[in-house]
Amino acid sequence: MVMQLEKQSVVSQIREYIKGEILDQRLKPGEKVTINQIAGELSCSIVPVREALSSLYAEGLVDFTPYRGYIVTPLLDQKAFKQLYETRKILELNAMELAVEHITEDAILQLESILEESQITIPDLPVYTQFRPFIDADEKFHIYLFEIAGNPYLLQAWKGLNIHLHNCRLYHPKGQVDVKEGTEEHRQIIAALKNRDVEQVLQAMQKHLEGSYSRLAL
Repeated sequence: MVMQLEKQSVVSQIREYIKGEILDQRLKPGEKVTINQIAGELSCSIVPVREALSSLYAEGLVDFTPYRGYIVTPLLDQKAFKQLYETRKILELNAMELAVEHITEDAILQLESILEESQITIPDLPVYTQFRPFIDADEKFHIYLFEIAGNPYLLQAWKGLNIHLHNCRLYHPKGQVDVKEGTEEHRQIIAALKNRDVEQVLQAMQKHLEGSYSRLAL
């Protein structure tokens, strides 16, 4: 059991290393990810590198092509990006309707705690390690809303979309300014949930999604 945990820790570290290489644009969209090269850079065997890439493939950050291997997932074009946000809107607005029915004071406090985590200062040209605290807090906020809603299938579908949003934040200059605005929009969502007002909650989430889309649009 201990050896398995140690192995998983190594795979997780390699996974984060590769993700950083991608999100910091040292590995660019469409570029081949060479397993032997990664293993050499990290002085490890190719086995955990393959496992890490398999995890990133499941997350949607890399693609696998027969006879070519793993490549960095190409960026979404404008049409696909719009479709992603249309799908995200369906998922999140449905989740918010359910969340209003199940919201508690403890849940409000947890959302406010997560909001505090997202209030960080990020440089104009961030690298992944500088941007990750906001990414983590933003993801945690939305995941917790889905957990309040109580429908795991909505959450599962949303997770499949989310990595593309993180990718766009770092590849598109407009995405670098969404921290302050996004945090304020999260604050408005919490305020609406406190009132247990379905229409106010849906309007707050709609405003957040439209703001996020305009900041990240190609």
